[in-house]
Amino acid sequence: MLMLVMVGSIGSMLSASMNNDGKNKAVTLALQAPVPRIANAPGSSDQSGDEWPMFHGALNHTGVAVTTPVNETGPAWTYDTYDHVYSSPAVANGRVYVCSEIGKIYCINAVTGAYIWGTSIGSSVDTSPAVAGGRVYVGSSNHKLYCFNASTGAQIWNYTTGYTILTSSPAVTGGRVYVGSHDMKVHCVNATNGTSMWNCTALNAIDASPAVADGQVFIIDDAVHCINATTGTLKWSNRMSNHGVSSPTIANGRVYAGNFDHQLICLNETTGAVIWNNTGIGINSVTSTPAISGGCVYIGGQLASGGNFYCLKATTGEIVWQNASNNYYIDSSPAVACGRVYAGSSDYKVYCLNATTGFFAWAYTTGDVVWSSPAISGGHVYVGSMDGKLYCLPMIMIPFAPQNLNATSGNGKVTLSWQVPTSNGGPIVDYKVFRGLSPSSETFLAFAGNVTSYFDTSVVIGHRYYYTTVAITAAGDGVMSSEVTITVTTVIDGEINWPIVIVIIGIIIAAVVGVTIALYSKKHKKKSKRTTEKP
Repeated sequence: MLMLVMVGSIGSMLSASMNNDGKNKAVTLALQAPVPRIANAPGSSDQSGDEWPMFHGALNHTGVAVTTPVNETGPAWTYDTYDHVYSSPAVANGRVYVCSEIGKIYCINAVTGAYIWGTSIGSSVDTSPAVAGGRVYVGSSNHKLYCFNASTGAQIWNYTTGYTILTSSPAVTGGRVYVGSHDMKVHCVNATNGTSMWNCTALNAIDASPAVADGQVFIIDDAVHCINATTGTLKWSNRMSNHGVSSPTIANGRVYAGNFDHQLICLNETTGAVIWNNTGIGINSVTSTPAISGGCVYIGGQLASGGNFYCLKATTGEIVWQNASNNYYIDSSPAVACGRVYAGSSDYKVYCLNATTGFFAWAYTTGDVVWSSPAISGGHVYVGSMDGKLYCLPMIMIPFAPQNLNATSGNGKVTLSWQVPTSNGGPIVDYKVFRGLSPSSETFLAFAGNVTSYFDTSVVIGHRYYYTTVAITAAGDGVMSSEVTITVTTVIDGEINWPIVIVIIGIIIAAVVGVTIALYSKKHKKKSKRTTEKP
């Protein structure tokens, strides 16, 4: 059973009128409202526009971004924190906020990757920052919830919980900050001054991040709990078969959550009743937070032999597709945008998959395990790695240009050859060949296939042609190669094409011989005729 503990300004007055013999004459109990007024309340960490201001993007944790993808061949920039980055980034007002395990909170320019400020608290920080109202809120292993000035990094206040805030990331709304702790409590703190408003004791240590939707706070430990966001009153609790570190996601009146015991469950938001419980997808444990988009649930899982990416129907839990991450664990929580799914893996990679089919579009290799969950903003993907770096990756990672494009001419055709790009992002599936009649005028000519050569036979001897080519992956077309030009001849690379020459000489000789024979035959016939006509 969940025990509810209310901590706040409960002003109670017990007034007793006593008569001379000491007996109670009357007793009056007056309870003041348990929620104090909030003055100058900061804003909300909920998603607004093309930003990602908190863990999994929004208060309800759907993990979806609306943005315009950027096409690039590799990272726009990387920033070195010199220590593990388990924290997931938050992006707001053109800045990226992220924490490192050495206990430092960083503010980085989202466009350039330039350092703006850093603040050290001397204790590891694995939580994701929440940005609201010009402030940054983070939890720490030193039992504290911190509030910093988002522009300068100056500390505004800190609040002490009963134990470590390990991976539970804050959520901010209505002038309140919600966070879970290993003291088995959900804490509601005044966002302005850091004073406690209420706390609620749960069943176990809380690793999950609270989600907020429809005036309620949802949290997971050994159960999924629904708490009134204003008063802290427990509304319902649904016990799971095992502990959960996956944070809840709320969408369309449903709550989605996972745990260590093969379960991904879907509950009714109002009652907590189970709608479906998918234990048959082969996952040993669900540690990443589900993303919900387009009627689908996207999740990463840990298997006995590794990990899979899954796409399930949100209404039934039926598998739409699954794709293996090279048999490595997926603790990173997926992010979804523009028909693509992004997540990190313990094989050191950040993956991009087609949201409809599950096919890999590209993968980028970092220097260590990627447990950080991606944040999407401004057409880029921001993610940390245990190699100590923060990465800014394009949403669409395209191949570099094919190398060393070369053209030769002979036999009335042009032979093109090239080498594969130095970096692909994903497997090359085809090449495009472009041709023009003047410099930089190339238009599409043909698909060459997944090969490194092409024969252009639709050419005219004596004409000059210009060529380029690009590699194609599931992410799209890559960078155009350098241009080459060649004039079509009957020679190869300026050397005599002896087979052709021999054939031509043979034709000439045959023609000469034929003409000679014809002339001789004609002359002989005339001579014979004159001899015959003599008297």
